[in-house]
Amino acid sequence: MQLRYNPNTVTLGSIARGIRRLGYRPHPWIAAAEHTRATRERRVWILRFAIAAASMMATMHLAVNLFAGDLTGDLEPHARSFFGWLSFLTCLPAVTWCAMPYHRGAVGALRARRATLDLTVSLVLLSGFTISTIHLVIGRHDVYFDAMAMFIFFLLAGRLLFIMAKDRVRGDAAALTMLVPSHARREMPDGNFRSVASQHLHPGDHISVQGGERFPADGHVISGQGTVDNAVLTGESMPLAVGLESSVRAGTLLMDGTLLCQVEAAGANTQMGKLLAHLHSDQSGPSPIAALVDRVLAWFAPVVAILATTTFLLWLQVDLSRAWEQTIAVLIVACPCALGLAAPLIQALSVNRAARQGILIRDAAIQERLTQCRHVVLDKTGTLTTGAMHVRQISFTPPQHITEIQAQTWCQSLASRSGHPASRAIASHLHHHHDSHQAPLTEVVDVPGQGIQARCGSHLLRLGTAAFAQDSNPDADPGHTVLSVDGLAVARFTLYDPPRPEAAELIALLEQQGWSITVASGDHPQAVADCARALNLNPSTCHARCSPEDKRLLVEKLENNGGVVMIGDGINDAAALQAASVGIGIRGGLQATLQVSPVFLLRPDLALIAALLRGARKSRISLRQCLVWSLIYNVGGIAAAMIGWWGPWICAIAMPTSSLTIIAIALMSRAFREPVSTFTSQTP
Repeated sequence: MQLRYNPNTVTLGSIARGIRRLGYRPHPWIAAAEHTRATRERRVWILRFAIAAASMMATMHLAVNLFAGDLTGDLEPHARSFFGWLSFLTCLPAVTWCAMPYHRGAVGALRARRATLDLTVSLVLLSGFTISTIHLVIGRHDVYFDAMAMFIFFLLAGRLLFIMAKDRVRGDAAALTMLVPSHARREMPDGNFRSVASQHLHPGDHISVQGGERFPADGHVISGQGTVDNAVLTGESMPLAVGLESSVRAGTLLMDGTLLCQVEAAGANTQMGKLLAHLHSDQSGPSPIAALVDRVLAWFAPVVAILATTTFLLWLQVDLSRAWEQTIAVLIVACPCALGLAAPLIQALSVNRAARQGILIRDAAIQERLTQCRHVVLDKTGTLTTGAMHVRQISFTPPQHITEIQAQTWCQSLASRSGHPASRAIASHLHHHHDSHQAPLTEVVDVPGQGIQARCGSHLLRLGTAAFAQDSNPDADPGHTVLSVDGLAVARFTLYDPPRPEAAELIALLEQQGWSITVASGDHPQAVADCARALNLNPSTCHARCSPEDKRLLVEKLENNGGVVMIGDGINDAAALQAASVGIGIRGGLQATLQVSPVFLLRPDLALIAALLRGARKSRISLRQCLVWSLIYNVGGIAAAMIGWWGPWICAIAMPTSSLTIIAIALMSRAFREPVSTFTSQTP
């Protein structure tokens, strides 16, 4: 839970007390302590379950003795009373300490004036136990201690399985946490280095990092030189040279060299730590179906109360004892635990499985939204294509006052400062085929969709589209990337970006499933046409020279005719990703992409798109199966209890069995289980 508050009007303590009054125990989220807290919580639930199991077996054994005595008729009154009070004592721990989480939740629900699952469970347990105790005191034979113990046992069994499933979901962020080393070499006062836990690092500490290791904390270099791979955070595939005063981030990889760094932030305060906290906070958005379930649960308890009262009044005409028995049966079987378990459990398991396949889902609700979308908009460069452009031809045409070597140097310096695939290709080509050096650049500005510009002395350098570099007609130099100096073109590069091997399969799959496919690219029309031809796309739906704003407007236009899935770069396509019903980042840095889209692909593989669509569809099928089962159970069970077919004992088994069935359906769901490498031709 995250909240914002004004310390001038309310204190954090008063907020915590308010949350506690609602039946919850607030505590600060500390990444390092989260595993310990979760383990401790799981152990308490296991202990509650074990005690409830012992209580159930004891009360059931005593109930069998009482039942056998009734059949044979040889059970003495004092023996019946003895067995009855033993049942009371063995049932007492189950309905008190074992069921305490439900009682706390019920108190919170009453304070909030809301009907919840905890309120229903607590009402069933307390009413059944109280009525049984009264009957025991006045000497009646009809007691339900065994049913109450069995009820809480199966209830805790379902809750324990749910907690274990949620523990598996915590592995989503754990996979990213593994990128940060658990230990670091910290410099001690005597000058020696000692291995310490990364979470024990503090700002100002000096740490040593060697080639092949990842940085354990955020900081800056105070000694040494090396090359750092920042791809996990920035998406930049080209290594970055670092030296004195260069910034380094936790989780990034030092490829070569040895660095002595000063720590600026460690643990949860690092850029990676904040990203993990961001993931934890944003995963629980309710889907439309989950929101519908919440609305149903809000009025479920009042309806059950009316049905229970009706049952009591009807059976009162027959027998008071039978009236109590069937009323308790209605309360037990009507508990909508299975209905409340279905949506969060299936969403959590799907998010966990998707993360293992390389699909990071920040908002679980997008699985439902994905199945409601019919339009898909794709970026071209780096999405449909490899993004690893190759230089096919170079034409240097510098004026007399600029040498070709000088033009190469400026071009190499400018291209190496940009993350665009075209710039990376140019920088790599010049590095391997020309003897160029770095020039001192100032006022470097990356213009999304256009190119990059900077100043070198008094000269204005631009590298990008012809219209951007020369302030000329967009049709000038078609298909070329242009380097200009003070508005004058001095070099032209012909680039080629081949489609991804799996792109044609994805396009065929989307068309077969009835998707409307649109390509929006900032590239030149000729490059877009070549890509469309290679992938058998309709040229009329492939748009060239789209600025980030053009892509956003295109997505908003399509949104008026149905939901849109936008697939593209987390930086250049940020506006379009935010405007779409579902934004999927396939390129760019993890942090930048998750700020604007709910889905990030951990590797640039279009087969993951097919896996995401397939998994979302199967997740929806499993969720609907669970909801249908829950409704059939609740409606049928209440009817059977009201007409007297089911008594408390049967209902105490049926209610938790329904929850266990829901958990089984969720665990057996095929969502995100098929191999990612396969495309499916199944239609939704």
